[in-house]
Amino acid sequence: MTLPVPRSLVLAAWLSWGGTVDQIIAAVQQDDEPHVVLFHGRVFLLVDFLRKLARGGEVIRPMHQIAVCVFPTPDDPVLDPPVDAAIKACEALVLNAEEGSLALVPSTGNLDDDPETIRVIWQVFSTSDRREAVTDGLHGAARNLPPEGALTSLHTTFAKHAVPRDSSPEGLAELDMTVELIETTLKAELPTWRLPPGLDGWRIERLTSVIRVYVAFNLFDTVATIPVTHLADQRSATTRDLYRMTRWMMTGTTTCLPWMPDPVV
Repeated sequence: MTLPVPRSLVLAAWLSWGGTVDQIIAAVQQDDEPHVVLFHGRVFLLVDFLRKLARGGEVIRPMHQIAVCVFPTPDDPVLDPPVDAAIKACEALVLNAEEGSLALVPSTGNLDDDPETIRVIWQVFSTSDRREAVTDGLHGAARNLPPEGALTSLHTTFAKHAVPRDSSPEGLAELDMTVELIETTLKAELPTWRLPPGLDGWRIERLTSVIRVYVAFNLFDTVATIPVTHLADQRSATTRDLYRMTRWMMTGTTTCLPWMPDPVV
């Protein structure tokens, strides 16, 4: 099993570290229908949008501190002003600029002139420069890191402390199947071919750990809740705190920022 990687993370990684337009399209689109960008009511192919970023060429130079992936939630919207579509998708790519930043939010749908084709649409929203907010978020995540080994023992935590959303026999059976899927997810590998070769080995290792946890939380949240997750040193943190930490670590590990916390995962 390979881990599902958020599209915004893949695109942010390539834009941060650089690559050819063809490399980026292959990594982001995979076998999808061609992705499109919806900007001010106009529709562009993603490949053409990337060529604009490449100033008409075929190579995008590293956009350090400019391209950042973020993972908004209702209580941590990240973008300013908050973007409902980003909160619903729980992801966005931000292109930061002092004169005006853009947030690209991927979703699956169809276009009015092609209602039969389901494709990924990157909708563009205006936002403020989020570099300072991202740095603050990373600092906060670094201050609240769980002890070593806590994240990788989540399968036991989910199995022992789960409160099912549906206590019917069918709901309990679904919970059991989800816990088994989580066990598989926490051993799954990162599809490194989708990421730029410039990412260091330690970033790949860290991303693997954090994305495993991120996917596991999303799976679990559909069928159950955990009132309190007990960590190895007898401290406790709500699942929201752990989920927030994993989201910010995906941001920090993927993109090249001037300050990077050193998480233990």
